[in-house]
Amino acid sequence: MQLRCFLKKSQANPDHSESFCQVYLEFLYSITYN
Repeated sequence: MQLRCFLKKSQANPDHSESFCQVYLEFLYSITYN
């Protein structure tokens, strides 16, 4: 999942991808720990 985040970050624009990456990871962690 983290790899996908980095892959998308490398393809998409750094600005948008970084924000999306953080939100995406937070969302995954939220589900994982809940």
